[in-house]
Amino acid sequence: MSDEFKALPPLLHSNSLQDGAAFAAQLAEVDARRALIKKKRPRTLTEEQKCDVLMLYHSFQAEDLRDRAKHPDRKKKPGNFQGRVASLLQYSKDTVGNVYAAWRRGESVTAARPPANRRAKRTRIPRTKGVLIGVRNFVRDQRARKQRVVARHVWDMMRQCGVLDVDEKDARDCASSQRAVRRYLEVHGFRRGDKSTAEIGEKSSVLEARSRYLQRLVDNAALPFDQQLRFVDLDESYIHHHYRRHHDSLFDPNDESATEPRGKHKGQRYCFVAGIQGRNPRKRQTDQQDASDRASLIRDSVHIFKSSSSSGDYHKNFNGKNFCQWFKEKLLPNLKHPSLIRMDNAAYHHTKPENAPKRGKMKKAELMALLTTLNIAFGPKDLMPTLNLKLKEYLATIEEDVVSSARAAGHEVVFTPPYHCDLQPIELVWSQVKGDVGRQYDIDTTMATVLTRLNAAFDRIAAEPDRIARLYMHVAAIERAYLQQDDEEGDPPATAVDDEDLPLVAPSWGRSITDLDFGSGSDSDDPEYCFSDAVDSDADSDEYSSGSANESD
Repeated sequence: MSDEFKALPPLLHSNSLQDGAAFAAQLAEVDARRALIKKKRPRTLTEEQKCDVLMLYHSFQAEDLRDRAKHPDRKKKPGNFQGRVASLLQYSKDTVGNVYAAWRRGESVTAARPPANRRAKRTRIPRTKGVLIGVRNFVRDQRARKQRVVARHVWDMMRQCGVLDVDEKDARDCASSQRAVRRYLEVHGFRRGDKSTAEIGEKSSVLEARSRYLQRLVDNAALPFDQQLRFVDLDESYIHHHYRRHHDSLFDPNDESATEPRGKHKGQRYCFVAGIQGRNPRKRQTDQQDASDRASLIRDSVHIFKSSSSSGDYHKNFNGKNFCQWFKEKLLPNLKHPSLIRMDNAAYHHTKPENAPKRGKMKKAELMALLTTLNIAFGPKDLMPTLNLKLKEYLATIEEDVVSSARAAGHEVVFTPPYHCDLQPIELVWSQVKGDVGRQYDIDTTMATVLTRLNAAFDRIAAEPDRIARLYMHVAAIERAYLQQDDEEGDPPATAVDDEDLPLVAPSWGRSITDLDFGSGSDSDDPEYCFSDAVDSDADSDEYSSGSANESD
């Protein structure tokens, strides 16, 4: 006997049922036992249970026939055998009727199969060895050509070969067939390449810089909407000749004969600089907006040139003079509204005006003469480190060239905190641009092809302003999280701002944005890893850079 039956109290004797309360308790116990037995019975009838139903049914029939033979003159209604059996065995009338009807039809008494979905279905993709070999060869050939290959490419191949029949006009059929391909690849052990990321710890100086930066954004959001500045973000990046984004490309670990050519050297590279802008905050979402008020890539600010070197930090290809020239001639003229221009801490972003004194290697006498010219007091016995510190403190009071140029044009400049590329929406643009180019790479790609694909990638982003708007909203959610974190640590922003007036506030945009690779194309913000304003020997070969994008491969 199971433990559940042992846990039930014993039934009361009949002589103790005179009390109404005792009778109610007894009835409750009996109902509990019936419920437990019903729960323990299988949902489908076994062969023995069907035999019990038929035996009891025929017993009632025999009893009825004997009674009719004993009293032939008595009129009696036909017995309700089905209902009596159902009542005694606690089955439904339909169950008893189905068992008896099957017996009358001459069917054998067998246990019913438990309910399940056993209907054989034809697989969308034939599970044959020929199909598997075809998929394996396709993946092998694509990887041999250094081309990116994912499930969508296998889906296209199957459609073209007639393995997969898809109604291209039916979106649901296309989605269903693509899911079938993904299941097929997973069942047969195909895997994707790996991707690793790295994290940088935050120092107290970095946290302080982040707090100052966020405070500036909050101060801007606290202004009346018709006085707020529009966000503009700029940055530089690069892409190599043989850059490819194939980390999600398929491969078959069971294919021992698959061999890939050895990867090529990174090759030459293109450097590029551009700016993007958020929506115009002086136009409410409910107001009628034209194209210039929407978040977008500043297409006329995009400048691409071939690097003069193919190794080392790409910052060598930028310098203060050429960057300031691009800033004044390419970026500022294309800003139609008062803007808050955000950039990282690359050394050439902090270039001082041309008339500012330059720090460099000089003898003590020359340094003392410079300090005298600048009316900076110093002692005759001060050492070189002390004199250099005085000059450094003086240079810190001089505004950067881009800051003064932006103010003259009605804009402001703010520098993002170091190691916080997640606060720069343009880093996500680099990830999309370089990913777009890298996914198209194969062994036939030339430098001219890279340049064509790079321009096409910028054109696609410029044609989809909603994409830039989503990037700004994604970064706004991160800014809001940092603000909340600073507030919990006891360092809240100085100005309280309503959510609906704060451009930083935005919902999370989920996988399509948060899964982007921040590390790809991200640049170090620490001036320690940036190069000084020294111009390369062949820097004059391009108007804004040390190379030209028009050179042929």
